Amino acid sequence: YIWHETMRVYLDRFTNLGKVQMFRANVSELLATSIGSQYRRSIRLASESEKFHVLLPQSTTMSHNHVDWDMIEVTAEQLISRAIETLSQHPEIGGWITCIEDFARHASHVLRVFRPEYRVQGCVLLGPKGSGKGLLLQCAAAMCNYQVLVETPDTPLEFTMLQLREALSQRLHKLFVFCASGAVLNTADSSQYLMHLMK
Repeated sequence: YIWHETMRVYLDRFTNLGKVQMFRANVSELLATSIGSQYRRSIRLASESEKFHVLLPQSTTMSHNHVDWDMIEVTAEQLISRAIETLSQHPEIGGWITCIEDFARHASHVLRVFRPEYRVQGCVLLGPKGSGKGLLLQCAAAMCNYQVLVETPDTPLEFTMLQLREALSQRLHKLFVFCASGAVLNTADSSQYLMHLMK
């Protein structure tokens, strides 16, 4: 039963399950070659237990000011259970998101982006419409006790920008999900402002 730094630094960044399985097989084969092929069947990789290191609030109560965080190691089952518990308090977020393939791995990636730091962070999720990108972000944000604003094509530009500036000025833990066909990304001044923040 082995653990290697590559499992946390390299393997956790794969988003394709096929690549994850191939990586594990290659590591097992290299180890068996090094220590003797007679041990091949007894080799177990720590990553096969699907454990993830995630940073989550100690308290599940939303706070707009000080938040204490814990870096914890959880199995996929434990991460899914925490997500389901969180979503039971947020009926506006579709609970089906926890049923998507490899949810725990996807959630751990988003939670890594949500680590509290003294800078604006952003991420881009790619995928077909309706695949759960927005719900995944909202689920992870709820697990971090963040407020969430989800832009739609009909959301007024002035409203979104006012909310964004208020969150920045008050240093609120707040997630903004911008729509590709929304006003913010399709208006020159506001889209340039976002680029400036992310840089």
